[in-house]
Amino acid sequence: MQFPQSRYTLDTPGKINLYFDVLRRLDSGYHEIESVVVPISLFDTLEVSASSELHLDVIFSPESAFYSAQSLKDFPTGSTNLVYRAAQRLREIARSRSGTLPGARIILTKRIPTESGLGGGSSDAAAALVLLNDLWELGLSRGELSGIGADLGCDVPLFLGDFPIVCRSRGEKLEEVAGGETFPVLHLVVVRPEKGLSTSEVYRRCHPRSKQENQDAIADFLGAWRDNRLEDVARRLFNRLVEPALALSPEMGRVQELFRELPDPCLGFSMTGSGSAWFGICRDAEHAARAASFFEMRQSGTVFSAHTLRRRINNVEH
Repeated sequence: MQFPQSRYTLDTPGKINLYFDVLRRLDSGYHEIESVVVPISLFDTLEVSASSELHLDVIFSPESAFYSAQSLKDFPTGSTNLVYRAAQRLREIARSRSGTLPGARIILTKRIPTESGLGGGSSDAAAALVLLNDLWELGLSRGELSGIGADLGCDVPLFLGDFPIVCRSRGEKLEEVAGGETFPVLHLVVVRPEKGLSTSEVYRRCHPRSKQENQDAIADFLGAWRDNRLEDVARRLFNRLVEPALALSPEMGRVQELFRELPDPCLGFSMTGSGSAWFGICRDAEHAARAASFFEMRQSGTVFSAHTLRRRINNVEH
């Protein structure tokens, strides 16, 4: 099988949950959620090129202190890796059309910490679907890729739509926010404690929302963000999973206390997803950089300054 283009590269963003509520536990064991999600300027990089076989190489970027001490043997590169699984799914589609299995060499450079709630694995898988769809000339639409992504993981389709986005049900029902590309950029400090958390254990300890609580919280949050009322945005940050995360990990409480001790406080702060990363909204990039320095000096984990992105990442480099 011959391809006119032999190499594609894509930076794959992390994400944060600016608002995250748990409505109820479903009979399936999953939970019904509502969340406002936005990508941030913290990236892994995925590169694919034509090859006779399918192979995944993972590189731990020296830019990320989180990965500098990790060994490749501890990171999945086979059938349990979401990127590899995404490639296998598209490979089967290609074989059903042509009768042959295409190959690819995939190089994943990791910077986004794992077990952080920053969505790096899901973003990488979404990028793999986009790049291999191009490399193998499958012609699948974004909607079709999203359907494949949903089978891989609830968060994968997030990265194939426009942002900000509202997630509902188990996270697979997505609602793109009209005019979201005009929303003000939020400057952030992001802190990932040294130890991660078990997502299943965090959910197990969660108490879902009561019927009396605000049913319009997401609309109110988006309205404040749309109108650039950043103090209101910060005040409306919410994550139902903070309480169980704090109960499970003393390190989470330490990060929370450090946010409260910042000499020049963030406008507001919260946890993303089921943890373990926290983020604070800052006034501007300089404020975010100073906050990051504060956390770094106190050796509180892996620290980044970042900002929200206005739209999905879909600029493929050849």
